[in-house]
Amino acid sequence: MSTPATIRTGTIVWADVTDPVTHQPVGPHAAIVLNPQSEIDAGNDLDVYVCTTNFQNRQSGWFDVPTKPGGHEMTGLDQACVVKATWHNVIRQDAVIRIAGRAPSSLFKQLRNWIADKARNLPNTT
Repeated sequence: MSTPATIRTGTIVWADVTDPVTHQPVGPHAAIVLNPQSEIDAGNDLDVYVCTTNFQNRQSGWFDVPTKPGGHEMTGLDQACVVKATWHNVIRQDAVIRIAGRAPSSLFKQLRNWIADKARNLPNTT
């Protein structure tokens, strides 16, 4: 009997997500989990950044995800795609459709650093 895959920081999951602009459902997409492990273990909702195969007009904050026909050995993804730091969703852990693999640490760090830089540059409203 195999052990079910566990969600960890940096895991790539498949889940139904919403569009970042319209907030309308757009169906299943791969997404990278950025929560600290303690939040995941506590059962908190997942902060995910969505991957897409639609990246013709590249923008800042879009990062290439390693892929390979038949599935990349680390990410599990088989189509060229990017993760968009501008496409954040929050999903329940029980809404995860499946686990694909893991983001390479270099990609995870790029994504996390870009998000942190944007947060530091937001105007202080207090």
